[in-house]
Amino acid sequence: VLFIMLLLAAALPAMLYWLAAYKKATPDKFLLPVSLIFAGISIPISIHGIRQHLTNFWQPVLQVYVVRILWMVPVYAICSLCELAFSLA
Repeated sequence: VLFIMLLLAAALPAMLYWLAAYKKATPDKFLLPVSLIFAGISIPISIHGIRQHLTNFWQPVLQVYVVRILWMVPVYAICSLCELAFSLA
């Protein structure tokens, strides 16, 4: 997970530079790639946290609420990506 995060974090500035310098892209062309990168970083981290809480289920009363909160991250990331992709189309 950490390797993927570092790889995506390193790819973001390179991708933005490439879009700005070679493609002469307008700022609205940056929205979808940047949001894809951040969703790609946040979803695996959240899924990893959910998996860790479910495998180490020592305080079920508390951890049920923590898992519910952690599920909000991938759901929101996917919904916002879909909204952005369909609004730009």
